[in-house]
Amino acid sequence: MRKPEHLPHDWALDPKPDMNEAVYDGIEVKRIGWRGRQIRITGQCPYCQGDFTYDHNLKLVPTVAAPAGQGSGAIDVTIKCACEHRHPNAPEGVTGCGQHWTIEIVS
Repeated sequence: MRKPEHLPHDWALDPKPDMNEAVYDGIEVKRIGWRGRQIRITGQCPYCQGDFTYDHNLKLVPTVAAPAGQGSGAIDVTIKCACEHRHPNAPEGVTGCGQHWTIEIVS
């Protein structure tokens, strides 16, 4: 399958991307860091199609709602476009299209 080309649209904040199956299928999540306490999320921005890499620190929080090791395993992660492209009207020294979106990661 051919990868979509980058869309050089203006820098902006728009809270509603088109999160379709193609976007989700292109996202990869890996555990990294000391004892896997970070996750690395890679894929393409759903707005500009630019490649991004986002590292997210996991917070280990004990819960009384479920026995140890049996939590929901779901976290919401907000990602800001970090593509390497400079978009028109972006603040000085800023790359990426300025958009952000949230994905739910279920282990």
